[in-house]
Amino acid sequence: MCGVARNKRWTHWHATGFYNVHTMKNRNAWIRGEIEAWQREGLIPSALADCLLARYPVTAPGSRSALQIGFAVLGALLIGGGIILLLAHNWADLSRPMRTAIALAPLLMAQILALFGAARGWIAAGWREGVGVFWTLSIGAAVALVSQIYHLSGSYDSFMLTWVLLALPVVYVMRSAIAATLYLAGVLSWCASVIEEEWPIALGVWPMIAAVVPFLLRASRRGVFTPGLALMRWAVTVAVIAAVSMTLAGEMTGLWVPLFGTLFSLFWLVDERFLRHAPSWRHRPMRIAGTAGFVLWALILTFEWPWREIAHAESVWMNSEARVVAAGAALLAMMGVAMVLLIGARTRLSGPDWIPAAGFLAIFAAYAGVAQVGADSLVPLSFSALVFAQGLLVVMRAMRRESMSGVNAGLALLAAVLGLRFFDSDLPLVARGLAFVAIGSAFLAANAVLSRRLRRRA
Repeated sequence: MCGVARNKRWTHWHATGFYNVHTMKNRNAWIRGEIEAWQREGLIPSALADCLLARYPVTAPGSRSALQIGFAVLGALLIGGGIILLLAHNWADLSRPMRTAIALAPLLMAQILALFGAARGWIAAGWREGVGVFWTLSIGAAVALVSQIYHLSGSYDSFMLTWVLLALPVVYVMRSAIAATLYLAGVLSWCASVIEEEWPIALGVWPMIAAVVPFLLRASRRGVFTPGLALMRWAVTVAVIAAVSMTLAGEMTGLWVPLFGTLFSLFWLVDERFLRHAPSWRHRPMRIAGTAGFVLWALILTFEWPWREIAHAESVWMNSEARVVAAGAALLAMMGVAMVLLIGARTRLSGPDWIPAAGFLAIFAAYAGVAQVGADSLVPLSFSALVFAQGLLVVMRAMRRESMSGVNAGLALLAAVLGLRFFDSDLPLVARGLAFVAIGSAFLAANAVLSRRLRRRA
C-alpha cells in the first residue's frame, strides 16, 4: 500500500506540473529509496543496485546552495573580523586571564553553535559551512593568541601543524567542504615550511591529505554532488599535485617525468572509477586535470631537454638516497594502482581515452630506456606522434558524435604539436607558413562539414 501511495504522489506531481529543481531532488531521493528497498528484498543484485543508484544522484540546487554558502561564510568572516577589531582597541589594558578568556571565547562560541544546530536538526549547507569556517578560524586564533599571551616558544611550522590537526575533526563534525579546503591549505603551508630542513617529516603531508579522502568517497558512493563537494574535490586534486611537486619530484634524477605522467593518468582513472556519473564537469576535477595535464605533459616530452637530462643524470637504479628511493617507491605504487584501475575500466574505454588512461606506461618505458641506454634522440619524436594520434582520434570521435567543440579541440591539439615542432626545428619559414595554412584549412573544412551535417538533421 505504501508503494501505491508513493506512485500516486509521483503521478500527481507530473499531472500538476510541479516539476522544478526541488522536485527533481525529491524524485531522485524517492527512486533511490525504491532501489534500496528492491536490493534489501532481493529483487535485484547489489551490482545492479549500485549502477542504478549512480544514475540518480542526490544533487543539491547548485546556484542557490552556493549563494547560501557564500553568504554564510562571508557572515562568519565579518563577525570574526569585527570581534577582533573591537578587542584590539583595548587589548593592552586587559589582564592576562581576561585575554585568555577572550582568546578562547570564539572557539567556545563555535562549539556551542555546532551543538545548538545539531540539537535543532539544522543540516543546511549554509549553516554547516558558516559554522565550520568560523570554528576552523577560531582554532587558529586561539592557538596564536594563547601562545602570544603566555610567550610560548615555537615556530611557524609547529603552529600550523597544531592548527590543522585540531581543525581536522571540524571537517567531519560539520561536514564542511570549505573547512576541509582551509585544512588542506594549512597542510600544504606546513609542508612547505619544513620540506627544506626536515624532508622525512614533510612526508606526513600524505596521511594528512588522505585524512579527508573518506569524506569524499562516502559522498561519491552515495551519489551526492553539491557545490561544496565540488570545491573540495578541486582542493584535493590541487593538494595532491602540490604534494607530489614538493615531496617527490624535487630530485634531479629525471623521476619527475614518469611521476607526473603516472599521476595524471591516475587522476583520469580514479575519475572514471568513482565519478563517471557526476552531473557536470565541475564535479570532475580529476578528469579535467588528468586529461589536460597528460596532454600538456606529453607536449613537454616532445622536447629533447627532459630526455637529455635523464640520459646524463646519475642512474636512479643505483642511487640509494632516501628521497630517490621514496620517489621510486611512490612511482611503483602509483603505477600499480593505475594498472588495477585500467584493467577494471578497459571495457569502457574508447580510442582517445586509451592515451591518457594508459599513457603512463609509454612514459615509464621511455624513461627506463633513456636512463639505461641513453637513446634520447628518437623519444621526443615518438611523443610527438603520440600527441598527434591523440588529436586525430579526438577529431574522428567528435565527427562521429557530431560535436563541433570536440572537433575544434582535436584540431587545436594537432596544431599545438605541429606548432611546437616547427618552432623547435630548423625548417625554413616557407615550410612553416605552408604547414600553418594547411592546419587552418583543416579547421575550416572540418567545421564546414560538421555544420552541413547539423543543418541537414535540423
